[in-house]
Amino acid sequence: MHQALALDSSAYLAKVFLPWVQLRNRTAAARARLGNEFERMTAFNDDPAKGAEHVAVSIYRPMVADIFDPYLTLLVGTYQVLDGAFDSIEISNLGAGERGKAEQIAARIRRGGGPGELLHGYDPLVRNALSHVGSDGLIVEATEIVFRNIKRGNPPVVEACRWTHDELYHRTMAMMELVSSIDAAIEVFGVDCGDLLAEDPHLRGTVVDRTLDRERRAALRAEGQAVLEVIRANPDLGLQQKLAALGAYYAQQLAVNRMEPAKVAVNGDTKALACRVTSLPPIDAADEAAFRARVSELIRYCVEARRMYGDLAETFVAIEEANGTIVRSVVLRAASLDDYIGEDAGLVDLLQEAVIAQGGDLLRIQFDEAEIRAAEDGQLGLRYPRRGRPEN
Repeated sequence: MHQALALDSSAYLAKVFLPWVQLRNRTAAARARLGNEFERMTAFNDDPAKGAEHVAVSIYRPMVADIFDPYLTLLVGTYQVLDGAFDSIEISNLGAGERGKAEQIAARIRRGGGPGELLHGYDPLVRNALSHVGSDGLIVEATEIVFRNIKRGNPPVVEACRWTHDELYHRTMAMMELVSSIDAAIEVFGVDCGDLLAEDPHLRGTVVDRTLDRERRAALRAEGQAVLEVIRANPDLGLQQKLAALGAYYAQQLAVNRMEPAKVAVNGDTKALACRVTSLPPIDAADEAAFRARVSELIRYCVEARRMYGDLAETFVAIEEANGTIVRSVVLRAASLDDYIGEDAGLVDLLQEAVIAQGGDLLRIQFDEAEIRAAEDGQLGLRYPRRGRPEN
């Protein structure tokens, strides 16, 4: 991992390591289930055959499928970076099954003179046999267990291997040790990268998005809002003084997000906040994709303004200007923005809730819900919140 980090630290952390940490976090439920199955082993103290069957079916099989496989992804992705062949963590994870991943890793280890027994616990024939336990894939005997990988056909072709109960336990423990070793390595690696993660605002954002759960992200937002509320609720400051103080933070956040600068004004009577952006490049308004992308950009100004100015405004307007003329504007209510910030709504929701003005016309963006769901169902990677479906 350190070799890959040395090639391009930001890219490796943002595209490989942190997305993989999110992938690992998603194995938490599987790890908890395995823990429960280990606790159940005492129930088979008087029946070794039943105990071996329990280990094979309820521990070894899910360990390979639910934990070993995604853990290999970190090694595959890292080697791909070193080889200049990395595409995305999704491709590293799903571009091959665990057998293909294991073979790639074993080959790299051999070439590098590493330990040949690192993947000793894994056997693809056993893994495949355990996928068909109900179809003659497993025969449990008094001291041994037979795994049969059956290739369907007429006649079916059977590949079999035989392990003693002790070998099954040994291989299972070897798998656990490998997973624990990777866990230990990434903890050390994470500490080594602490300064890099702290200094780069984009990496900090990736850490929050990729590695923290929803509750911890909410706690971080609350901490940030408490700092800003000191300014917003200060009775010794007038509205314009508050706007000036908060404006400096707003400008800084826009710069961090690589957004064009904006001028902010708030009407204290109507509690409407306007962000005026004058430096966005022109688009072809007849191009639906370009239009949606531009509206999405303007929505981001409203989102950041709501985060920064809080309850000083109830209505947020992002205005795109060119040569002193308003090109288009987007209006969103605070409640919609709060739902987005609180991860109870997504960009698709805000696009449909925004009131858009362009060329003297009021416009709305609408999506076919069935098409959106179908597209999301087939999309790999981050799953974003939607109304009624918050992301955890």
